Amino acid sequence: MKDVSRPTRLHRRKGSRNYYFRAKVPVDLQDIYGKREVFFSLKTSDRQEALQRVHMESVRLDQEFAEKRRQRDAEAAEKLSEIEVERITAIWRHGALRADEEARISGLSPIEFESWDEAITFAYAEARESLATGKIHSISRELDELLDEIGMKVAQRSEAYRQLAYALLKAKVETLEALKARHDGRVVKTPPKPALPLHATPAISDKDALTLSQTHERWASEHLAGGGSPKSVRDFGIYVRRFIELHGDMPIAQITKAHVREYKDAMLQLPVRASGPLRKMTVPQQLEYMRENPGIKTLTPRTVNDRALGAISAVLGWAETNDLIEQNPAAKVKVKAVKVKKTVRLPYTVDDLNAICRFPVYTEGERPQAGGGEAAKWLPLMGIFTGARLEELGQLTVDDIREEQGIAYFDMTATGRGKRRKTESSKRRVPIHSKLIEMGFLGYVEQMRKQGHSRLFPALVSQDEKVTAAWSKWWGRYARKHGGFDKLKVFHSFRHAFKDALREGGVQEEVSDALTGHAPTTEGRKYGGNGYPLKRLKEGIEKLCYPGLEIGHLKS
Repeated sequence: MKDVSRPTRLHRRKGSRNYYFRAKVPVDLQDIYGKREVFFSLKTSDRQEALQRVHMESVRLDQEFAEKRRQRDAEAAEKLSEIEVERITAIWRHGALRADEEARISGLSPIEFESWDEAITFAYAEARESLATGKIHSISRELDELLDEIGMKVAQRSEAYRQLAYALLKAKVETLEALKARHDGRVVKTPPKPALPLHATPAISDKDALTLSQTHERWASEHLAGGGSPKSVRDFGIYVRRFIELHGDMPIAQITKAHVREYKDAMLQLPVRASGPLRKMTVPQQLEYMRENPGIKTLTPRTVNDRALGAISAVLGWAETNDLIEQNPAAKVKVKAVKVKKTVRLPYTVDDLNAICRFPVYTEGERPQAGGGEAAKWLPLMGIFTGARLEELGQLTVDDIREEQGIAYFDMTATGRGKRRKTESSKRRVPIHSKLIEMGFLGYVEQMRKQGHSRLFPALVSQDEKVTAAWSKWWGRYARKHGGFDKLKVFHSFRHAFKDALREGGVQEEVSDALTGHAPTTEGRKYGGNGYPLKRLKEGIEKLCYPGLEIGHLKS
């Protein structure tokens, strides 16, 4: 039977403890790679660490695939679209007017001014004559330099080259007219630099050397080093790749708001699911397919804002913060959309908790496979008596159960190696409630330790890097089946119920914040759960009050 909990690129060889990365090479790239798949060791036997590495390698490989396609498609073109011709000539016009403006800003001496006047007049007359007589060879040197600058090849004897040369001659005449106007003291604005033609590869100066893909890699390294989510790296990588497929792997210093707007408009036209023939297509190919096949459901404005634009804005925002660019061009680019109210999760009531404590996992010893073994029993009970987030509980190790001053507690301060913390204030210590101890929780911890398990719930598996992702879905189904609960009641409902129970028990707000990992609301209380006296935390959690909660049958 296929292991559906394992990512498709994560594999294990028979007889080997280590995990391996295995990915199919797209059919259109197999001739370039000379093989059908990429296969190598991830050099770890730890599943959670392997999940992180496979996601990072997937991002890297997908970007490599996009780069290979771009290089392949950058071969000498025999045909050019009108848009490509317009972009190429607009790039030349932008460069000429920008260079002229920079020189004028620096100031021209009387001799330089007169010399420029003669040069512009002569060049203008020569360009007009070449345009009138169709002498495209007169512009060939400038055209070749331009194509070399943007990394684009056009066969010199092709119709495309002649078409482009004639268009550049027209652009040169118009540009020289603009320079003459400037020389007469009239205002002529330098147009913004347009997006590169499709498949162009820019020649990059040292100043602008850092490309978008390289910036994403740097951001990802810092993000992960700071305890950030590998899922964010993977998700951002998807949209960085899409931007690159649309505009090429541009130097970030050359990305303008116009590029981001064009990317936004393109994302709004992409399908929700790239299935069938769409799976192997680049963004431009998908756009063409969508034009020819109307009616396919496209990405929502919210998805484009939160994910597509959010990813690009975050990466470029990091670059701005680190002085790699002067301004984030994606900062204020958004799809105008009607605001939708955020779904509110409902707390479990005491009646709900009593019903949960009578589920078959407690009354019949049931241990569904998807419930992760003993996790099916202990995670709900831990939710009731800690108010912790599901992932915080599911990722606990045996060593995270500690004792100090005679008080057993959950150490939720550690990060790294598959551990996630939502915020800095999430790092905290939570004393183990006496009711959990009476139910035999510490005995379970000792049993896991003696069996040599490092994780508290070793049977928890998930395709996502969140160890509880699959378990969360199982709990939703299981709780609705046996408790008939509303879909708005999920595992997080334990957290809401816990906060209500603290208030019911008269626990001070600052102690409640320290137990639940909430950021304090005042400056004077910003010392958090990690530094809060353990004795005070123990006193607070023992005041937890669920009037009418029936758990006597759960004592060990």
